[in-house]
Amino acid sequence: MYINTLNTIVHFRLVPALVLALVSVLAGPAAAADTCGCDIPSGRVAAYDALLPAMDSGVSDRHIPYGPPRSLRAVDDAFRADQSDFAVLYDPGLGMPVWVSYTLTASAASARRPRTQCFRPDPRFRAVGIPGCADYRRSGFDRGHMTPSADMAVSEAAMVNSYLFTNIAPQYPGFNRTIWAALERIVRVRAMRSGAVHVTTGAIFDRDGDGRPDPDEAALTAGPPGAEPRLRVATHFFKIVAWRAADGGVAVDAWLLAHRPDFVPDAARARALDAARVGIERVEAMAGFDFLPALNAPPEQAAAPTTR
Repeated sequence: MYINTLNTIVHFRLVPALVLALVSVLAGPAAAADTCGCDIPSGRVAAYDALLPAMDSGVSDRHIPYGPPRSLRAVDDAFRADQSDFAVLYDPGLGMPVWVSYTLTASAASARRPRTQCFRPDPRFRAVGIPGCADYRRSGFDRGHMTPSADMAVSEAAMVNSYLFTNIAPQYPGFNRTIWAALERIVRVRAMRSGAVHVTTGAIFDRDGDGRPDPDEAALTAGPPGAEPRLRVATHFFKIVAWRAADGGVAVDAWLLAHRPDFVPDAARARALDAARVGIERVEAMAGFDFLPALNAPPEQAAAPTTR
């Protein structure tokens, strides 16, 4: 059983749902110019936008079965940007999700669907000033998914809504397309073997290498030439995967990957991913969160994952 080693808990403040609803109304629907790489007509985009839940949607019951991650540091402006298919904590100071969380079933992991994309602002938070299409153009960075689109192949709506910028972080192309993609495939294989897994993915900022999260303003910035650099570049990305083991306990794997521009060749990826496996406590210390808080309870109180 996983035991947490960090004790100081500082809860983040969620932006009130009423304020966010008002922001969405004032901002209006997403304009076509706000989208990039969009494969579907605007009418279907609007229909998928309308499926986004309110903040009290009960997403946590399905996708955070071990309890919402608890902040071990002040994240005063962070807000939840949940979807029906995954939960999100978005930090506007960093311009990216600090974590996403979802339950991936075997059937969802084995689903196949042609990639259908539409990168665009989250219509619920357009006035918040989230980085978007213009910030990524000629920036040298991929629009990297935190919840992979391939994990959202259960429906076109789920896949298309994984392209909202509240689920996107800047990633070096070499990282995103090689080692990160390989790790995403490992998680899907684990889900198919285990029946369901609980996945937590996120970004870490630790430029000074002290093993603790840096202040937002210390992050490396990037953007198009000649424009204000609004992208914040993470130093690491992580995945935590939990599932019910055959003996009834909870098994946990964690990976911590340094965010580098290198293209990792096929032959080296398995070895690199083995080297990136770490204890969850290390990820928590660097990210500043307690990610599976219910597993700190006595074994008889630990909740089983909720699957759809």
